[in-house]
Amino acid sequence: MSDGNGLGTLLVLVTGVIIAALVLLLMTLGYGDTSQAIALLFAPTSALAFGLLGMNLFGRDGLVKTDRFVSMNVWLALGLVILTLAEIAGIVMAFVGSPDQVCFTVGLVQMPGLLLWGLGIIGYLKSVNQSLDLIEEERLWPILVFVAVMGSLILVAVAIIMFPERSPLAVLVSAPTVVWVGIIVSITLGLLLYFRKGMIARPLGLLFLALVIYFIRSALWVMSEYCQGDLLDDLLSIESYLLIGASLMEAARFERG
Repeated sequence: MSDGNGLGTLLVLVTGVIIAALVLLLMTLGYGDTSQAIALLFAPTSALAFGLLGMNLFGRDGLVKTDRFVSMNVWLALGLVILTLAEIAGIVMAFVGSPDQVCFTVGLVQMPGLLLWGLGIIGYLKSVNQSLDLIEEERLWPILVFVAVMGSLILVAVAIIMFPERSPLAVLVSAPTVVWVGIIVSITLGLLLYFRKGMIARPLGLLFLALVIYFIRSALWVMSEYCQGDLLDDLLSIESYLLIGASLMEAARFERG
């Protein structure tokens, strides 16, 4: 699927459009259960498929890479594999757990996968920063930690006040996720703007779109009960995973030159 002319990437993007259109059409026609079943099937399947594809493309010789761009894609792929477990946990908990337990469990399970995404992207940022000397490297991590911690605390407080009907436990898990994804979205946007005239802009652009969609998904978790297995939640996750997969394929093309 990582062909040299980009047909594989185009196929993935078209697949995303077809899945979204099919699910929405079935829902409009009154086949809600069918559309939900399709979404539940594709969410973990797409995450696992592209996670394994990415590991095959970038992680054959081990997970530790000297090239930070390659390393970033290894962590993105490994994150997808871990997020597969979060999707499966959501399906299982929807049948056996309470709504609050679903949100809390899925939120916890997805954190390691999102952490890997962030570490990969931040690692690449550090590599770029060493060349450009945009900020002192010793200050980078303290700034990121401060923003993540303070942003999470502020968002938790705001969410509890503005959405009192939401479970505090669910908010405590989803709020830090929104802040973390927001941080890596911002970093990816900065990298995209800097490399906008180069070939690397293609995988970075697809990665940025994927993270924006995941950010929207995470934000909905804070404001509503979408984490309990809503169709829109599943659809957003599918589109995000497909775009990550397309980004990995474009990154492989870039690496081959």
